[in-house]
Amino acid sequence: MSKVLNIHTNISHLATENNYKVSAIGMMGEPSYLNLDVSVNEEPKISESVFSKREKQIIRLMAGGSNSKEIAENLNISAHTVKTHRRNILRKSECGNLVQLITKCIKEGLI
Repeated sequence: MSKVLNIHTNISHLATENNYKVSAIGMMGEPSYLNLDVSVNEEPKISESVFSKREKQIIRLMAGGSNSKEIAENLNISAHTVKTHRRNILRKSECGNLVQLITKCIKEGLI
């Protein structure tokens, strides 16, 4: 979908039970998708973290846009130590770059 219009309205008075279905109505010739099942029993899966407490701090700071020098100043450690942590974080997460890492951490609920 390239264009989306969302209208949220409280319609709880129309039914006493939720059928857990969603519909997307296509506009301007786009296809419509009606009564798609929505999984309600699946909890978001948060994997056991392989990161240390310090590595989690660094990940959160990187996600906030801080560079290695800023992180080092914030945590009172050397920039070289931050770079070592970053390298270890990427290795442990099996990510090739920061974007993949942040995406994976968001999906797993780490940030």
